[in-house]
Amino acid sequence: IIDGFRDSRIIHSAVELGIFESLTEEPLDSNMIAKSCKCYESNTVLILNALVSMNLLNKSESLFSNSKTTTEYLVRSSKLYMGDIIRFTGRSWDSWGKLTDTVKSGTPQEPPYIEKQYKEEWESFIRGMHNFALSRSDAKITADVIDLSDKSILLDVACGPGTYSYELCLEYPNLKALLFDLPETIKVAKKISSEYKLEGRLEFVEGNYKTDDFPTNIDCALLFNIIHQEDSKENQSLINKIFQRLSENGILVIKDHILNDNKTLPVDGSLFSVQMMLTTGGRCYNEIEVYDWMSSAGFSEIKTVGPISPMTSAFIIGTK
Repeated sequence: IIDGFRDSRIIHSAVELGIFESLTEEPLDSNMIAKSCKCYESNTVLILNALVSMNLLNKSESLFSNSKTTTEYLVRSSKLYMGDIIRFTGRSWDSWGKLTDTVKSGTPQEPPYIEKQYKEEWESFIRGMHNFALSRSDAKITADVIDLSDKSILLDVACGPGTYSYELCLEYPNLKALLFDLPETIKVAKKISSEYKLEGRLEFVEGNYKTDDFPTNIDCALLFNIIHQEDSKENQSLINKIFQRLSENGILVIKDHILNDNKTLPVDGSLFSVQMMLTTGGRCYNEIEVYDWMSSAGFSEIKTVGPISPMTSAFIIGTK
């Protein structure tokens, strides 16, 4: 555990340097890879050998090649490419180095509105979320689990890439999705949506969920991967706001890391809670807290579904 950072940092650097991309055509020796990546050969070969030990590269005599896993997840031409999200998470490396200071000061390390300050990296993050939801089948599992057969208008609050809405629309032909997010994010979501044949069924709405009104006449709302970045007061306000916009018998579906009663498990959620404290000032919540927000807003028939492997987050669903 103590030395676990070494593995992750090597992968981050390999993606940033373009090592895996340099091997898409044919096996190369360390000198050719170093030239392609504009690196020192003597240092490059050490990274390459480490990647072989991690089963991310193959080595035959002096030639290196991508492994099956790398070809599937770390080469940009793959539909399951994870490099974008790896690049973005690499930005938090310096922030994690200041964890002790953050615990003492109570001040998160990430600047506000990073989507405006780091536009290229923000697009990588949004695309990374899309690729992650596809590669781990989160979006497909969502479409299989959430029954929207009697719903017609879906509001995706802070939609990000819009992946879950696209998959739900594919699953339910009568469903139309309203995708709501900041302008910088909507630009990326529109690009991603062009990969789907959903013409006439998607509407993109630019706005800030904290300050702008949501559309009306919706019978389903998604609040996916959002509550962990807000405090309890903001989450209650947001859920109240969604409740007011839902039609009678409309449902709210929350997806997030949901902790146990004493907030120590699952491990992914507990660690992610520290990451949110470090970067946004938020944290993960337990089922009791989320149920309380929803019931206070007026929701009934509240239930939890999941986590369903390989997902690490669960769904909490309430009806108006």
